[in-house]
Amino acid sequence: SIASRIQQSILPSEFPQDPRYEIYAEMLPARTVGGDFYDFFAISDRLVGFAIGDVSGKGIPAALYMAVSRTLLRGAALQSATPQACLETVSRLLGGQRSGEMYVTLLYGVLDVETGAVDFAVAGQTPPFLIKASGETVLFRDVRGTMLGLFDDVEVGTCHLTLQAGETLLLYTDGVSDAENTDGVHFTQRRLEQTLRAAGRPARQTVESVLAKLESFRGDATQNDDVTVMALRYR
Repeated sequence: SIASRIQQSILPSEFPQDPRYEIYAEMLPARTVGGDFYDFFAISDRLVGFAIGDVSGKGIPAALYMAVSRTLLRGAALQSATPQACLETVSRLLGGQRSGEMYVTLLYGVLDVETGAVDFAVAGQTPPFLIKASGETVLFRDVRGTMLGLFDDVEVGTCHLTLQAGETLLLYTDGVSDAENTDGVHFTQRRLEQTLRAAGRPARQTVESVLAKLESFRGDATQNDDVTVMALRYR
């Protein structure tokens, strides 16, 4: 479909080859295309931006709104001093062309590849997990914020952390935690957390293990929402 072609053309398909960090992501579209996307890009020699987002709605309108959101995010990221300022700029620009009830939830962060320092900002997106080198997990449940594009006043949750060697930041959309099996039971963040407790995995293996676990849990149930998972691992 046109919507799925728009969505697929936006997603980066090649991942950086860098001895200091690794990043990997996959997006599994629902049967009716939703608005999930992920992105990553160099801001400078030592700063890397990364993002995951989910646009409301389905089909071509969602795909186009996603394309606009991603373009605004990249533009704002290169001009903004902090991830929070970036999302506030995106909110202002989206609000200026408010169309009906469409909105986007976003998590945008910046990694300093020299130190492992990460600053990220959240606007309505599901909270990420930190996977420590030991396999222990931490959920940033208090960093939430509000969705972008609907309201003039936007709240952006922020967080600063320093990744140690072997630690991974895992980002995902609500298509993961809200996925249902044939009995109508949700996958939940708790099941996701259990899946993550394997120490020291490369980024790609972490993402693929989550998607495999999700698929076996869902069984024959229909996938009603896009599913996106991104892993950022500091080496």
